[in-house]
Parts: sequence; C-alpha cells; structure tokens
Amino acid sequence: MSKILCIRTQGEKRFSLGGPPIELLEVAGCLKAHNHEVALLDFVIEKKEITKELLNDIDFVLIAYYSLNRISANKIIRKIKKINPTKVVIAGTVFNNDSHITTMWEHTMQNVPGIDICLIGEPEETMLEIADKKEIAQIDGIAYRKDGKVVKNKERAAEDSLDKFGFPAWDLVDFSKYKSTVCGVYNGVDVGEKVSVPLRFSRGCPGACKYCALWWVWKKWRTKSGEHMFQEVYDLHAKYGMNNFDFRDDCFGVNKKEVEVFCDKIIESGIKIAFSVSSRVDVLNDENILRKLKQAGCYRTFYGIETGSQKILDEFNKQVDLPLMVNTIKLVKKVGFDVHALLIVGSPKETAETVNETIEFLNEVQPDSVSFAGGIMLVPGTVYYNQAKKEGYIKDDFWLTKDSYKIDNSKISKFRVFLFTKAIRTRRKIEDMDKECSFFNYTEYAFIKFMHFLGLRSVTQFLATQLNRLGVKL
Repeated sequence: MSKILCIRTQGEKRFSLGGPPIELLEVAGCLKAHNHEVALLDFVIEKKEITKELLNDIDFVLIAYYSLNRISANKIIRKIKKINPTKVVIAGTVFNNDSHITTMWEHTMQNVPGIDICLIGEPEETMLEIADKKEIAQIDGIAYRKDGKVVKNKERAAEDSLDKFGFPAWDLVDFSKYKSTVCGVYNGVDVGEKVSVPLRFSRGCPGACKYCALWWVWKKWRTKSGEHMFQEVYDLHAKYGMNNFDFRDDCFGVNKKEVEVFCDKIIESGIKIAFSVSSRVDVLNDENILRKLKQAGCYRTFYGIETGSQKILDEFNKQVDLPLMVNTIKLVKKVGFDVHALLIVGSPKETAETVNETIEFLNEVQPDSVSFAGGIMLVPGTVYYNQAKKEGYIKDDFWLTKDSYKIDNSKISKFRVFLFTKAIRTRRKIEDMDKECSFFNYTEYAFIKFMHFLGLRSVTQFLATQLNRLGVKL
C-alpha cells in the first residue's frame, strides 16, 4: 500500500470554476478502491503550510498541474523538494481542456527540476501503477528522470469504459468549505445554499476546434454508463446531502441512450436535485432528451456558441451551421432551460461586420446569460498555439514567465478586442469603426487596464456594465 498526497494549488482566479477538484478526486477514488491511502490538500480553500510532518509518511505527492496554475504549482514543488529532496513529486491530471503536462511534458521536465514524473494523458491507471510500485520503465503514459535525462515511455491507450475507474473520493471533501457561485431555486432546490458539486459524465469531444486541445489530451470521446452516473449522484445526495451539481463534461450528451438511463433512474428514485450541463448545439438538441433532462432536474445549459458569424464558425473549425445553432437555442429555451452562451470575441478574422452578426444572433435567440473570452487564448496543443509558435508570436519559454496566459493579438489589437467585446456586451452595433476609436473609448480602455493592474477586475466589470446600461461612457 502506498500513501499519496493530492494537491490542488491556487490558479488563475479569473478562470476558476469553483467547487472541489474533481480531476484529483477521480484519481484518488481509483487509488482508494485499490487499497491505497490518499489525502487531499486544496490550497484554493485551505491555508495550510507544507511541513516536514505533513510529508513524513507520504510516498508520492500528486500535483494538479495546468498552464493556468503552473506558477503556484512550481512554488509548492520547490517547497516540497526543499523540505525533502527525495520525496517523489508527480505532476498531471486534466482540467477542462488544460493539461499542461500532457502537451508540454518535455519542456516542463527540462525547466521544473522538482518534478520527478509526468502523467501524460488519462491519469487513473497510470497513477495506480505508480502507487503499486510497478517497474517505472514498464509504466505507459509517463515521462520521468533517469541518469540525468528525461525519458518518455509509450503513450497509454485511452480506456473505453470510464466505469472502470470507480467513483471519485468524495469522502476526502469537506463540502462546507466551498461556496456556491450560482443562485436561484430550481426543481425545488436552492442552488445558492450549497456548492455546485462538479461531475464528469464523459470525457472528450467529437469536435476539433482550433482553440481546443482535447483531441490531444483525451484522444477520443468516452462516457460512463447512465447507471454508474446515477449511483454517483445518488450517493452524494444520500451520504452528504448534496443536491446541486455541475456537469463539467467537455461535451455532454453524445451518447443519448446513457443520458436517458441516467435521467430515468433519477426520476424513478424520487430525489430532488438541480444540475447544469455543457455541450455543443449539434449534440444536445434532441427534444425528447431535453425534456427528460428537465424532468430529472437540469435547469441550465451552457453552449459553446463562440460567435454568431458563420465566417468565424468556419474559421474556428466549429463544424456547425448558424441556422442549427439558432434552432437549438430556441428549442432549449422552449423546453424551459436557462441558456448560457459562451462566446469568443476577437478571432484572427473578427471584424466589425462579424461582431454585428453576433449581436444580431444574440438579439434573435435571447440567451439568459452570456460570458466572453476576449481573444484567442494560446493553449498548448491547439492549432492556434502551433500557428502562433510557427509565426514567432509565442515561444514555449513563455511558460517560464510570471504571466498567467497569453492572448493572440498578432492580428487584432487588444484595444480592438475591447471594442468588439464592448459592442457585443452592450448589444450596440458598430456602424463606423473609425468613430469607435474615440477619446472616450481609449480612456475607458486605459481605465479598465489600470484597474486590472490594481487587481480590481471584478469591480471594474461591474461598474462598466452598469454605466453602459445607463448609456454613460467613462
């Protein structure tokens, strides 16, 4: 039996989804099912110190390591190695489509000497073999150090059945330490009362968007069975009193049969829960399935809309037609869901015309809420990242800096992205781009950048939104 300490460090708060670290709990659950001892340390909610006593009887330390938390992760790794240089530190797991270790394993190993082993790709079976102390040269899906060099073993094949990994180790979580980030009453459940518990019904996505690295990380789309997913939710409800859930799937609902089994089991059980899901408009668009989800307690759908312009959809390789997107959103709203539209503003081909098309789309479908990614974030492993590297706009050594992330402004300036985002947020079409480049907009942009520099981002966004609603310019 091995003893493993799983650590989530502070990351880029702007992109935090809140809740317990599902990516670590899934691995921990698999380890515990095979009689290994696991502890969880979540620095997002806990203010503990890494001490000699904490590490004393630990065999392995597993760090959740992503592009957006690598700075804080590296600090923790250095501290661990300072206290005990012989302690085996392992980095890996997958958060959304961010798995820095999977896409940047060689660069990371070369520049972060405290990491002994990298988990490349799906982590459960790989971590289990490490905990079982299998001969390291025989473990697929890792990179490690040998005689001063970095060695990478062959990649591990993706497991077809996610049921095989068992259930996340929810017994490691003190749910009272986490706060809900949503509000309202749905299906008789006050979703603001307790944290939304993160769940994953499936992994991967059938799409191949240019801004996403899932194809590299998960290799293919796979799902748990509906029976397995129901049991996980039922146990959380029965053992811990949890009734508010957030499915963090990359693309929920590809296997409609298993979703229907899950819904039927929830309905038959009589438990009252509320949950949200994330998907694509060409996947979660079957009225019968949507009505089953609604009956089971689903109240909100997140769709990766990205844009209301077919030109930009094609640029992203979204493989979705605009009329289908319109029809899906209207259908989902008709069934009775809150619809949240996820947008990316500022692609390499974004123009005032494509921004106006997005405004027209939003005015037509009227989503209940909208969030924006301002520009293309250069995530390792994506088509856009590889293009930016080829053009010299970013180098892998960027990830050695103290900057959390980098937006591709090689073709569209930050100011122009600001103008585009402001137009969509306020639903005011751009009639004359030259007039948008006004003293008032430059002043507002400079003010917001200054407030961001001071760390007052959320306050700035609130003030800007309220003033824009009143028609006031900063």
